[in-house]
Amino acid sequence: MSKLKKILLILVSVLVVLGGVGYGAFLYLTTTPYVEAMPRNTVTPDEPELVAKTANGDVLGKRLDNGIVQFGGIPIATPPVGDLRFMPPQPSANWDGVLDTREQGPRCMQQDNLFFGVWPGGQSEDCLWVKVNTPALDDKKRPVMVWIHGGGLTLGGAGEPTYEGATTAARGDVVHVGVQYRMGTFGFLDLSQFGPEFEQSAELGLLDQLLALKWVHENIEAFGGDPENVTIYGESAGSIAAARLATMPESEGLFHKMILMSGAYTPGDTKKVTQDGAKWFVEELGATSVDDIRALSAKEFLAAQKKLEDYAVTQGAPDLMALIEFEAPTEGAIRKLGERGIPLLHGTTTNEYHFFTLLEDDTPTRGRDIAHKYLGNLQGLSAEDIEKLKDITASSFPDEDEQDVYLNTLTWALMAHPHDRFQKIVAEAGAPVWQYNFDWKSPEFPELGAFHALDLPFTFGTLEDNAILVGKTPPAELSERFQDALIAFARTGDPNADSLPDWPRYDRATRPVMRFGDKVDLITGFNPSLDEFSERFENALPN
Repeated sequence: MSKLKKILLILVSVLVVLGGVGYGAFLYLTTTPYVEAMPRNTVTPDEPELVAKTANGDVLGKRLDNGIVQFGGIPIATPPVGDLRFMPPQPSANWDGVLDTREQGPRCMQQDNLFFGVWPGGQSEDCLWVKVNTPALDDKKRPVMVWIHGGGLTLGGAGEPTYEGATTAARGDVVHVGVQYRMGTFGFLDLSQFGPEFEQSAELGLLDQLLALKWVHENIEAFGGDPENVTIYGESAGSIAAARLATMPESEGLFHKMILMSGAYTPGDTKKVTQDGAKWFVEELGATSVDDIRALSAKEFLAAQKKLEDYAVTQGAPDLMALIEFEAPTEGAIRKLGERGIPLLHGTTTNEYHFFTLLEDDTPTRGRDIAHKYLGNLQGLSAEDIEKLKDITASSFPDEDEQDVYLNTLTWALMAHPHDRFQKIVAEAGAPVWQYNFDWKSPEFPELGAFHALDLPFTFGTLEDNAILVGKTPPAELSERFQDALIAFARTGDPNADSLPDWPRYDRATRPVMRFGDKVDLITGFNPSLDEFSERFENALPN
């Protein structure tokens, strides 16, 4: 690969970072201005039919060209600043008058990226809001889809153009809600060393998402949605968060279906890694109390976070997520989810971690080097175990060269295996499960295969906004059929739709999987060596 081509690929990967991890360590440029607080302006509406009544007060939306009524940023929490920094979110105070929520609020604090451009609302610690798209403010009680964005727990926001839920709302006659949550060290820094009042500091971002689910339950009926038919879904870090959120006892009754896209949990012991990272960070700051950290401005704290990310890279991690990720749900918690009968739709792309090639030198052994680096450094596997896992993976990819098989081994370890284990537990407990595989390859970057986050423009029908990624003539029908599956599932708990072949429920014996690629077809016996791989992988993980 030429140097120019590699640079272009890196820029493209940055453009789709919001779906994934491993990109956050480069190309930062602080272009989005910091704002102290999210605007909370009241107005006298010219169109009272665009006003919705929430438990906190009235909000004004706007009508889009496709007829959808959009509320760009409805505040749901008291600003988590000052003494509330590092504390669980508190519900928003009430307001008088009609709050103008036609535009998006600020995104949560993060290292800005040149290729995301300037966020229209700036960025702020005061960032806990939801974006609602609805076909109408009526009493129809439509299905509700709650989107948790990805971005390695450090990047992105509910208002990114790729995640435009208005397209989903219009196509499926559903209410779509995008959720903001605190990220990075603002939302996932373990400060429990400073006292029991900070025991939840490592999961504040999850608690923000939980608050959003409570808000949906209490308010979505005013937006034409059904609080008894709520689907949570996310991709990459957003999917991992959705899986963890679903297994929290506090979320019971707040959602009824779940969609996991390219993320279920990260195998291995993440708690020790995050605690060690937090200890390093606190020592680097020279902090002796939480008050020392709270005394930093948001921008100063963000700059300090960048040092932690640089430290993560020196420890062999691709980005900060390895040092701030919350604990995986326990097997018992996953089983209880299945016993509740929560329907699950889930899947991955075929070549998730091929994007890692963008971060490494182009050498004849690049795939091997990447697999050994990440499975060795982050999961603690021995070189011998990695080689044996690669040999098992190879039997399912007979037409791929050895370096690609190494990359697929990484995908199986961090994506295919966790997804399969999650579905196996919930299915055995009685919940209905359907599995998909996204296998389309962009003609712009065929060497990357069906890589991580490539499915996002198809998920939201935002192909035109991502032409640099999917090309000038992407298969619009593929996007429509993929959306149809997601919407049908959100509506009924079953992804079967008129535009798709018959899609049977997951069964351990036949392993039916709907493949979305150059064609959409049902395959059985998916990843036939995965059981052997999973057993070997689990046994190889350090205790």
